[in-house]
Amino acid sequence: MRVGLSLACFALAMVFWTKAAHAQEGEGSLLLQIDTQYQRTQDATQVRGLRDVQTAGLSIDANGRMGTGRIAHSAYIDAHFGAGLQGGFAYRFALLPVGFALYDKRQLVILNVASGLMLSGVTEHEPLGVLAPLRVSLISRLGDHVLVNAWAASDFALRKSRRGTPSYAPFGDELRAGITLRAGTSGAMRGRKKVTFGNGYFVGVLYAERFETAFWGLTIGHGMNMRGG
Repeated sequence: MRVGLSLACFALAMVFWTKAAHAQEGEGSLLLQIDTQYQRTQDATQVRGLRDVQTAGLSIDANGRMGTGRIAHSAYIDAHFGAGLQGGFAYRFALLPVGFALYDKRQLVILNVASGLMLSGVTEHEPLGVLAPLRVSLISRLGDHVLVNAWAASDFALRKSRRGTPSYAPFGDELRAGITLRAGTSGAMRGRKKVTFGNGYFVGVLYAERFETAFWGLTIGHGMNMRGG
């Protein structure tokens, strides 16, 4: 199953990559999403009776480069806070400053890979997790008004209390994944260099594995993106 998941992700990346080509020199992009997330566990006994978690926050995918090649520097920030509906304060903060992005020929970032440090947990139910995530995201615009953001992260636990064996991850102690579909407006401005932008509301599904149990969830929010150089 793990090998199949890895091959599926690789195949999806190749499908997007075949649409590719040269980006502008000095180009960069930013994708900001503000959302609320609801997740429900399949086995509450694994997390001290916690069954439902509700959080709200924001995430930022950013990248940029100085040359004309397809590879750029990538970084990711995530901050979400909320509560377990059975009690406890829920939190997640991630700073992933080390990564790279691949640009396609139509000046879209199709692949982001980033790593760094993340803190997460739910007081009274989930102990503090100090984790080193490896996050991969695929961002694609379908026409002028639809944007798809699919991502997955394998988290390596730096504390024994958060170590585990996710069923659908080839490595790491915890797994998180999701896909969102955004519909909205887009446009472009031309000066010395072209700047494209878009925004709209999105919906998505979430999946996670930690403490030897699975979490399923939904997310809704608003996203904004900009690209230029």
